[in-house]
Amino acid sequence: MNRTIKFRAKRKDSGEWVYGYLWCTPTDCNIFLYGSEWSILQDSFEVLPETVGQFTGLYDKNGKEIYEGDMVLFEITGVGNGKEEVAFENGSFVIHNEQMGNLSFMEIDGKRYKIIEIIGNIHDNPNLIAKQ
Repeated sequence: MNRTIKFRAKRKDSGEWVYGYLWCTPTDCNIFLYGSEWSILQDSFEVLPETVGQFTGLYDKNGKEIYEGDMVLFEITGVGNGKEEVAFENGSFVIHNEQMGNLSFMEIDGKRYKIIEIIGNIHDNPNLIAKQ
């Protein structure tokens, strides 16, 4: 299965989200707009490293791309719904869940666990992180 590798992050100068190829050095990170040539510097934006998130390859019920750092509503067949953060740990995308541990994306996408909807992200909506 081929998966699109791309990232998103907030621009350092404006705080707007940009999507594309990630390039980091020891001192800064840049995103080259998806579909642009790497050599075209005008299609590159310095980004805030703490906001970088990778595309998971999955979409929510509305067709929105799911990125690391998104907060999602998800369903566990036979158990119920949850609200958690998407993270990348130990080489795999996971949803953190206090009761069940980390749910691997290998188990998601129409199987026992199903992502229903993106409800925000940890950078724009820090209030979503607070446990109820």
